[in-house]
Amino acid sequence: MPYYLRFRGKVFGPFDEEQLKEMKTKRNINKNSDISENKIDWFPAYNLEFLFAPPSSASSVASSSASSDRSYEPTQQLEWFYSIDGIEGFGPVTRTIIVQLIQTGTLHAHSFVWQEGQNAVPICSVKPFDEFFHTVSPPLSQKMRSRSTNFKFWDELPTSIKRVVSLCAIAVVVIIVGNIVFAVINNLNLATLKDSLFQSINYVISLGDPKSSETLENAISKAESSVAVIKGIKGHGTGFLIKSGILVTNKHVIDDQILELSTVYFPSSDKENRKTYKPTLLYKDSELDLAFLKIETDLPALPIVENHKFRRGEEVVAIGNSGVGKNVMEVAVNKGILSSETSINNHIFYQLGISVNAGNSGGPAINQTGQAIGIITLKASSEKGIEGIAFCIRGDDILKSLEAMEKLAENNKKINSSLHRARVTLKWIAEVDLLYRSYMNKYVIALYEANQQGIEIRDSLNKVREETKKDIDKIQYFFSIETEKEINNVTNDTNLSENTRRKIKSYYETCKEEKKFIDNPLVKVRNKETAEIIKHKRELEEKCESLLTPLLKEFGILRSEIDN
Repeated sequence: MPYYLRFRGKVFGPFDEEQLKEMKTKRNINKNSDISENKIDWFPAYNLEFLFAPPSSASSVASSSASSDRSYEPTQQLEWFYSIDGIEGFGPVTRTIIVQLIQTGTLHAHSFVWQEGQNAVPICSVKPFDEFFHTVSPPLSQKMRSRSTNFKFWDELPTSIKRVVSLCAIAVVVIIVGNIVFAVINNLNLATLKDSLFQSINYVISLGDPKSSETLENAISKAESSVAVIKGIKGHGTGFLIKSGILVTNKHVIDDQILELSTVYFPSSDKENRKTYKPTLLYKDSELDLAFLKIETDLPALPIVENHKFRRGEEVVAIGNSGVGKNVMEVAVNKGILSSETSINNHIFYQLGISVNAGNSGGPAINQTGQAIGIITLKASSEKGIEGIAFCIRGDDILKSLEAMEKLAENNKKINSSLHRARVTLKWIAEVDLLYRSYMNKYVIALYEANQQGIEIRDSLNKVREETKKDIDKIQYFFSIETEKEINNVTNDTNLSENTRRKIKSYYETCKEEKKFIDNPLVKVRNKETAEIIKHKRELEEKCESLLTPLLKEFGILRSEIDN
């Protein structure tokens, strides 16, 4: 049975049970996630017994009777919204679902509920839910009564003010701890740490200003139509238009992608421009981890701030395409601040107080005016040995790299594109080659053991075949018609030297010989023929290695990049 997941107003799916279990394991689903079987009736994920074991309490018995029918009383309207631990946006659901959430302890007296177009209010003040909270409390001691009276002013504050104050208090604590940890890691002095703390706290205090929120919404609205999804066979990333028809992204986003087999699209553009584009590589800047792609589009470019001055605590928004399994959360936004400047490989990067993942790589970090101050990169994090911290390449560095690209002759740009395609194609062949070598070793060991032990060789080989079949099936796409076409393009590309093309072609053909060895292993019984098989396997390995080693050196590919 297919299931659908609703997240921040967007519907994803369909998913089967195994996919939902995997998403729960990765914490992409919790017990309160909205699930549907028909995209109409929605219910919390904890009603799926294969995801969450049913509770054993008496209250769960009462709720189970309500959840036994997935329609949740179809006569009721989907009219209620609710929040859990400050996270808004769950709903709409029926009154029965709200009751069920109260009985299971998910919603408490001060959880907020509301209906379309109304303000959020504590659930204990809403009929008919208030009856679930009319319990008699034990008498308070005089001391506790006095303490309760002292905090009466808090209860009388408007809900919106209490929520802002609570969130700011939490944010201040998080920022203080985060700055101290970062200072220890980077050996910052006390004066720098003090300055960082005061600027960050001033930023948090300003969060309650509604004008700030409106300004950011306008900035995001201006920028999002220029943000693209770059999707290839081996994954996806983000990019944005820096000039008309020129897309900038991280180099590592495209490093393992044959661009001719990749697509680019702009999820937030108008309907007329919401189509796929084929990218062409113009230039790669390895030092800054930047790549510039050409696409045929008239969509507006995202302006970059020139001579941006770093201000610790400045509010920024990262826009990117996060991943949930095989799905892409398109043009997702994360708000945070500029935390610090740091030097990595002799280049200055901004460190951001924003949580991002690999799918955000190549996306813009924008300010309150909707201009890009930099480009998100996770590669800097890994090189500095810090996980979970986002960095961005400064706008001025991006513009310098763009200027270097524009100075290139058109022929050099074509050569860059050819070299990239040849390099990625070589890496693909090498990955398959090394995998096939390991499988050939397994077949030869099976032949040797069968002869030594006097058992049926065919049975021994079939056992190995079953063990390796799953992995072999995964790489069969390499020998697809599309890939064969791309390899032919590489070997016929006159921007590459004739010697290079010949070696790549020879290497690919030898790899296909390995494939024949795997697909049809020889199963003769006599020792002499087994020895011949071992000799043939060794010859294939030696030939592949003799072709691979000089090619890796020529294209600057490390052995660690292709070892699985």
